[in-house]
Amino acid sequence: MKIGIDARMMGPTSRGIGRYIERLVAHLSIIDKENALRPAQGDREKYEYTVFTRKEAASLVPKSMKTVIVDIPWYSFAEQFKLGKIFDAERLDLIHVPHWNAPLHMKTPLAVTIHDMILWEHPSLATTTLPPLVYWLKYFFYRYVVSKNAERAKIVFTVSESAKNSILRNLNVSPEKIIVTPNGIDPLPNLPLPSVGEGARRAGESCPSGPYILSVGSGYPHKNMETFFRVAKELMADDRELATIVVGTDPAFSGRLKKQTKEIMGNDIDRVKFAGLVGDAELGALYQNANALIFTSLAEGFGLPPLEAALAGTLVIASDIDTCRETLGHAVPLVAPTDVSGYVAAYRKIMDDPANKAAILSAEKAIAQTFSWERSARLTLAGYKRAFSTR
Repeated sequence: MKIGIDARMMGPTSRGIGRYIERLVAHLSIIDKENALRPAQGDREKYEYTVFTRKEAASLVPKSMKTVIVDIPWYSFAEQFKLGKIFDAERLDLIHVPHWNAPLHMKTPLAVTIHDMILWEHPSLATTTLPPLVYWLKYFFYRYVVSKNAERAKIVFTVSESAKNSILRNLNVSPEKIIVTPNGIDPLPNLPLPSVGEGARRAGESCPSGPYILSVGSGYPHKNMETFFRVAKELMADDRELATIVVGTDPAFSGRLKKQTKEIMGNDIDRVKFAGLVGDAELGALYQNANALIFTSLAEGFGLPPLEAALAGTLVIASDIDTCRETLGHAVPLVAPTDVSGYVAAYRKIMDDPANKAAILSAEKAIAQTFSWERSARLTLAGYKRAFSTR
């Protein structure tokens, strides 16, 4: 079985979808090697993988897989009108495009990953720096591409039952065609906190040496940062030593977010640090040294930061949305997404009760440890086989 994987979004410093692709490719290779070593116990089907990626990411492709260099930007016209021909030229049995943006014009059977339907369900001019007309044209093209790819795909992968339900609400896809392959969670390295701060220094800030609460994520509206900053303001009023660190804000939205923050925080704005986009070691240190990660998101496909923080041994207080209920269960306090007083009360209660905090940290870490990339890869491979059997 000849399988192609579109890995153009993979890169040496990638996170999000790029990290998903990198881990998937690596673990498919590991499974292939295990099957070769134990042919009587493993999968007897032979798989030949072709990975399509950019030149700078070629070193991430396992040696057992064929590499095809494709420097075609995602979300581009070339992606729609040239990429399909490149896939078809390899005469594959299946091409897995791990995002919604598969080329519409190709003959190769398709498997697609739709990570979430947030853009579909929550369109907003606040998510873009484009002029309104251009934004809405791109939005309706996005809807067209997503719906067509979901309909024609042999298999639709997604990362949670919550995301699956969103797909079923919005797209003409049968439940049987959707396979949930939850992400794995990588243990992050860490540095001593005084060494942390490359991202912050780029932003002209410095990381605090004292206690702080943490937010990790983009500046998109569904991240509900207004609520986070209102929570931060109340907690910082309780503790004059407490600071706030915001990690991972998209540079396109950082100016807008900082303006909003100043309006909410007032004179406390100097105690808010924007660390920007940081590497894994910095992120690991920021998680491990934080008093808590406060996750106020209104919608998520999977919700990686709470699970990363939980695995790092950091207290998590998260929003009570379908995805967090699914991935975190009852291990952490869940608060209605816009309930500022609820987040504040949960934080105060836990910080005042060391025994309860220890129990929460143990429970949330146990849940985070159940998410593995090996399991995700095996579920994905089962999807490939199902797609092949329905040709």
